[in-house]
Amino acid sequence: MGYLSLEQLNTLVPVTRPPWIKVRDVHYTASQEFDLVIPSLTVPEGRLTALIGANGSGKSTLLSLLANMLKPQSGEVSLGRGMPGKWSLQERNDIGVQLQDASFNPQYSVRRICQLHRAAYVVSDDSVFELFGVPELAKQRFSQLSSGQRQRLQLALALAHRPRSGLFDEPTSNLDPYYEARFTEALLDARARDEAFSALFVTHSAAVVEICDEVLMLANGRVEAHADKNTLVADGFGTLGARFEGPQEVLDAVEAALHGTFYLRRLQRRNGRLTVYGEDELRPRLVELAATTDTTLFSVWKTGAADILGSLRND
Repeated sequence: MGYLSLEQLNTLVPVTRPPWIKVRDVHYTASQEFDLVIPSLTVPEGRLTALIGANGSGKSTLLSLLANMLKPQSGEVSLGRGMPGKWSLQERNDIGVQLQDASFNPQYSVRRICQLHRAAYVVSDDSVFELFGVPELAKQRFSQLSSGQRQRLQLALALAHRPRSGLFDEPTSNLDPYYEARFTEALLDARARDEAFSALFVTHSAAVVEICDEVLMLANGRVEAHADKNTLVADGFGTLGARFEGPQEVLDAVEAALHGTFYLRRLQRRNGRLTVYGEDELRPRLVELAATTDTTLFSVWKTGAADILGSLRND
């Protein structure tokens, strides 16, 4: 895809803010089949970062290292001003964390859980709980909540104390589109209050990636790409995406006709579809091919976060 290397990224986009995440010479072996190796990684504060990759690429392992749930066999990981596990009380209050396997006493009511949050933090913003519809769940026990309701509660708890940074593990995986939009709204509100607000998201949601500043892509336990999101889209996909569907011989003919076209960036064949990426100047040629071949479906769009996610293979 022609991704920028980390060295090129640092040359083209100088880091003007202090680092929020620093990883140096980290090696973590999870099994004989998988290890995570990151020689160097720096994410400045004030950035919203999407951590993406195919299944088994190391996303959850890296997040667990940052959250101090795992410790690397070698190397160092720092988050904010300190090392995970050595944060001061203020540093702990400055971060919000949402994890997939987090839980509470199943007999606790939602009201009781929210009371504990208010007792633990100086700030416990009722408007955040309202944003996620938590008050309507107040009388229910945690064990009675659906997966989506638990997700809404956990996201509210991670953001209601107005943290300066956050770690999120598939934050919208169980949410409907309405609450997914409320989550992105909460993040943009946090940034509006504090331009240094930083967050890292393990996600497969195009809506979440779309609001991010940069993308960190892992593959087989290695950093495959770390770049500004818009740069990643422009360099990897161009400005225009199109999809042809039809019999194999028709797709073969379209692919052959596009081979060597000047404004073409990439072709992708998968599941009986031919996806084409390139520049806007390619549009007339694509429309012509759609009109003169027996394609059963043709669509065209402006490239974005969904195309980055669509390039991942989860075989």
